[in-house]
Amino acid sequence: MPMTGWVALGSDPAPRAADVRLRSGALLVVLGGLADQATVVLDVPEGAVTTQARQASLWPGPVLPPSSGLSLLGARDIGLVLRHRRGGQVVSHALPGPLPAEGGPLVLRLEWSGAGLDRPAGRWALTLTDAEGRPLVPSVSGQGALAPDGAAAWAASRAGAHRLAHPALGSVGVRHAVRNGPAPEDLGWSAAAISASTPIDTPRGPRPLGTLAAGDPVLDANGRPLRLAALHLAEIPPGFPFSPLRLRAIRLPIARDLLAGPMTCLAVRGEAVQHLYGLREVGVRAGHLPDPVARRVPGPLRSLLMAVAVPETPAILAPGGLPIACPGPDGALPQGWTASTRAAAVALLNDEGRLRRTSS
Repeated sequence: MPMTGWVALGSDPAPRAADVRLRSGALLVVLGGLADQATVVLDVPEGAVTTQARQASLWPGPVLPPSSGLSLLGARDIGLVLRHRRGGQVVSHALPGPLPAEGGPLVLRLEWSGAGLDRPAGRWALTLTDAEGRPLVPSVSGQGALAPDGAAAWAASRAGAHRLAHPALGSVGVRHAVRNGPAPEDLGWSAAAISASTPIDTPRGPRPLGTLAAGDPVLDANGRPLRLAALHLAEIPPGFPFSPLRLRAIRLPIARDLLAGPMTCLAVRGEAVQHLYGLREVGVRAGHLPDPVARRVPGPLRSLLMAVAVPETPAILAPGGLPIACPGPDGALPQGWTASTRAAAVALLNDEGRLRRTSS
């Protein structure tokens, strides 16, 4: 399935169409940390991407318009400021400091809707989260945004002579607004994100998770039938903290490697669980498992289609044979579920670095 939600990504093997003007959408920037002093993290001068032959050949169309300019300045004391310049118009979106002294990676997200083509319009919101999607400070919103063009989005996301970037700058992506369901980054950070191609047991046999819809029946990890209240899909690129991990079949009790979100909760049972927690079952976040049990998916590639199943009641489902704790429609996890810490997740591995096999 081609990825249509993202306009520009640093992980793209090739640029996208240049004639996009995003009236509504989002810019996501990964930061390795924040400096104590004011620092230019990213700067793309206005008109930096032009119709020069060496660049025009990268685009499917014959003409590439001059791009608008984007810049990001930040420090822990002053906060973060995103500036967008187009002609005589300049707008600033600021998240005031002081900001927590968190190490990276951090994710800055600017969302806008109804932005103006030639003058500021509509609304915007700025959010800073940690590597697990938790807001570090209250989000800030305001009125008046400019619609960025495709060339500016591409220039901001790609390394090159057109872009000034601080070493703390990580992945950059620009996407369309999400009309239905969670945003890609929110789906990637959910407790049950897994590859849409992963088979799941249903009363009629295994089916790829991404082919199901609300109301369809599935079987839980114990073979009991229940229905889905919803099924969410999103295309998630590599290189972000919310990007999928590859869970290794040679290390986990599954038949083949699976792709799962970093916050996806693996349901684990056994003597080690009973010893550490005094409980029958706990949840281990995929992102807490060390390499080589779980590995980042390398680029360059455009996207990975991920799915989140929402059962009618909280339940342990087993897509691909991997038991995961799936929240119900209200966001509540299965009763009695407990999340492990990173240290305890490592303790649940056996001497060979494999997750201890579950038992009924």
